[in-house]
Amino acid sequence: MNHRDSASKEKMTNERINKFLNNHSSVSNLVTPRPGVWTFYFASIATYIMTDDRQSVDRMRIMSLISENLASFPQISPERLLRANCHEALDARFCYEHDGSLWSAFIHRLSTLAEEDLESGLEQVTALVRGFPYVLSSSELYFRGKEAEFSNKKTVRCERTLQGLINVERL
Repeated sequence: MNHRDSASKEKMTNERINKFLNNHSSVSNLVTPRPGVWTFYFASIATYIMTDDRQSVDRMRIMSLISENLASFPQISPERLLRANCHEALDARFCYEHDGSLWSAFIHRLSTLAEEDLESGLEQVTALVRGFPYVLSSSELYFRGKEAEFSNKKTVRCERTLQGLINVERL
């Protein structure tokens, strides 16, 4: 096993995230108000990381604010954001908060998070912020599926096929 393999197998901790952020060239203005919480700029985008390392939770979340008021973008419907989450946003997601704000988020199990996942999550979260409202993709990849009718009476399911594509089908 080489050094990279052994490093990627280590359990992710708050200490490892802190070291990663402190050594990353795209991170600036890093502040740690309390253990498990970081605020910083990643490639000039205000970004937050929050962790909960209790065994029953074991989660890490990266978030960036896209808009304080989604209603400012009438061309973007909640249904369109759901479709983007299925086909375009990949591992990062659009999240609509109770106060009307729209966020980009990447959530991952903390203990199995690799540094490559952390890097990818940061890049995807900030890509959604930079692209909104014109590009709703977190990377150059796009999973194409059949157009689905969204209504209150139908449920839509996304399944990965062996070819890595996503088919959208009604249940």
